[in-house]
Amino acid sequence: MVTNYQKGYAFELKCRDYWRRKGWSCDRTPASKTPYDLTCVRKTADNHQTVLRVQCQKHLPFSRKKIDALIQWCGKESSHPLLMWGNGKVNVKHAIDYMAENVYKIHKEVG
Repeated sequence: MVTNYQKGYAFELKCRDYWRRKGWSCDRTPASKTPYDLTCVRKTADNHQTVLRVQCQKHLPFSRKKIDALIQWCGKESSHPLLMWGNGKVNVKHAIDYMAENVYKIHKEVG
């Protein structure tokens, strides 16, 4: 029997491989003690680097709490907060754009 952890791990690897195919250096964040699952980095021609922090989740919707934590973390370090999801096809969206488009669909959290 495949556990939820194994399903999540396999999906994170799929997302990681997506970025690697696009030329990014990308690694998982083991145990996800941060609000993101992947860190992806690419150097630009002028030797600056772009950093993506990616939260991966197989199914929608993302919770408001997860999105807020990711956006806040990225704001402190000038990285880009991205969300990836999909059951089959991998979807990517900037966290702020996702919130704007799904404001009524995001889980309301008690408390």
